[in-house]
Amino acid sequence: MRNLASWLNEIELEGTGVRRSLSILAPLFSVLIAFGAVSLLMLFSGVAFPSDTVSLIVEALFSEANLKESLVMIVPVALTSLGVSVALKAGFWNIGGEGQLLLGALGGFLVTITIPTQHGSLGLLAGCFAAFICGGCVCVAIAFAKTNRGADEVFLTLMSNFAAVYFVGYLVSGPLRDPITNWIQSIPLPGSMRFSRIPGWGRVNTSLFVMALCSSVLIFAEKRSYWNIVFNVTKNSSYAIQIHDLNPNSIIVLAAFISGGLCGLAGWAELAGTQYRLIENLSPGYGYFAVLTAVLANGRITQTILYSVMMSVILNGIDSFTHQAHIPTYIGDVLLGICLVSYIVLFKFSRNSIRLRSKGTKLVEWNS
Repeated sequence: MRNLASWLNEIELEGTGVRRSLSILAPLFSVLIAFGAVSLLMLFSGVAFPSDTVSLIVEALFSEANLKESLVMIVPVALTSLGVSVALKAGFWNIGGEGQLLLGALGGFLVTITIPTQHGSLGLLAGCFAAFICGGCVCVAIAFAKTNRGADEVFLTLMSNFAAVYFVGYLVSGPLRDPITNWIQSIPLPGSMRFSRIPGWGRVNTSLFVMALCSSVLIFAEKRSYWNIVFNVTKNSSYAIQIHDLNPNSIIVLAAFISGGLCGLAGWAELAGTQYRLIENLSPGYGYFAVLTAVLANGRITQTILYSVMMSVILNGIDSFTHQAHIPTYIGDVLLGICLVSYIVLFKFSRNSIRLRSKGTKLVEWNS
């Protein structure tokens, strides 16, 4: 009998297009794989799943209350994912969505608290613009470093996340600390300058319409031939320069500003729609999940929105399950990690066929 290692002498991936069946079922399969792997982990650690695990999973993912909470989470996840997708289409890797989200929330908060409370709508709108500009300027600074100095945008955007977290943490621990409660947080945002909640929808608020408006604008821009060329200028620079007289570096800077602005707007939506005060842990990692979502969507706006919805349901469902099942939080983190990794693998297989050969002899061929 031949050694199994010899069978895996050659592995080839051949593009065959998206297989709809596996693409549709990939989220379900990834959840099942994650729960199977975590069950083994819990078995060895002496922690047992409750007897009604199946009903808890269904309730965590598809109950009315949790679906409403997923709608709340969709707003920051989708906005940051759209921001990363815009940058990705221009050839700019924005890994700093987490930091831009925090700085956008900070900028919106600082502008809003200077406006009298009787001008609530004006303050909310000013907060949106301030958040967009703050997030965009941070990303533009890194884009300039890339285009003018050849700096690595992946390293700079990633490091900017930690700088933003420490900066906001310093502010809410000192200059912006709430003097009444003395907790590590800012004073609450005035009620007139918050996104209003939709009646009968729990914590779902009107920031959902802001996300829908941004999505519609980006979908329209992507469908237009001129803007599609602009977004993809770095992939076809010579053609774009000859036909439309475009500068690739300018397009990268523009895409970076839009990307950072959307991430900053996500931070303001989270602050003014859900948290109502500036805190250090405003985001549980939306910026990092956005990178995964944008890469899975390959920078396509429509697919980015769909994957953002899927990501929000999974994130909220796992968080709800760990609380309802009374299992340790680290189990939920492992569950989420395995779920996302298995989904990436299944998604990759749904786009390719795999052939295994041994010394020139085809042994297995699987068209996924």
